[in-house]
Amino acid sequence: MRMTGLFVILLLLFLPLPVLAVDTAGQIAFVKGTVTIERGAERIAAQLKTPILQGDTVVTAENGTAKLLMRDDSVLTVYGGSRLEINSYVYDPGQKRAQSTLKLLLGKIRAIISRATLSVQTKTAIAGVKGTIFELWFDPAAQTTWLAVFDGAVEIRNIRAEIAGLRVVKAGQITSVPFNEPPRPPQPLPKQREGAGGREGALRDDGDLPQLIVPVAGGIGLLPGGPALPLTPPVKLEPKSATTPVKLDLVFP
Repeated sequence: MRMTGLFVILLLLFLPLPVLAVDTAGQIAFVKGTVTIERGAERIAAQLKTPILQGDTVVTAENGTAKLLMRDDSVLTVYGGSRLEINSYVYDPGQKRAQSTLKLLLGKIRAIISRATLSVQTKTAIAGVKGTIFELWFDPAAQTTWLAVFDGAVEIRNIRAEIAGLRVVKAGQITSVPFNEPPRPPQPLPKQREGAGGREGALRDDGDLPQLIVPVAGGIGLLPGGPALPLTPPVKLEPKSATTPVKLDLVFP
């Protein structure tokens, strides 16, 4: 019996480290206006460095914006009037990669995905994402999900399994997914000014990064005077020399 027990202990010691279903998925890296974290029965006012746990729902008022820095270095911007649930977050510390599922219950997000495989669900669509930059928003009045891709590619389909049809939306394209229909054919995005923002722009704390693509009657619109789109994937955290360095000092347990 002792030899059997010793064998089991040695076997466990030499097994590779498993991926972890972690409670702490990320932290608040920027907050503006009224942002609340719903955690069970708790209602927590979001502040800089507030932990984001698996199962949390980030709720922004119309005047609120939050930026979430995830453990895998992805950045999620939650715009005003939104509800984003961190449904699951599984992190591999050895590879420093994550697999996560988000639920956009209302409103709009922008995501700069670094080392994560991400699934985002709305009431009408499921988007599969890996290493890309995109915006996703759900219009409850029209019961329609919109997806705009700025870098990489995103797969999207209707959330109802019986509705066939999968679209791959590439950089510079936009599509929509109505409630009872497959994704519509991707269309070109409105022409943008040249430039790049990346993670540095997404994490800056000198003001919010305004929305670039907004839903309007009959389609989408471009906000006048909006900043340049982040057309390059995130590479490093340090700002470029032309910008003011910002020390975030975010520590994960």
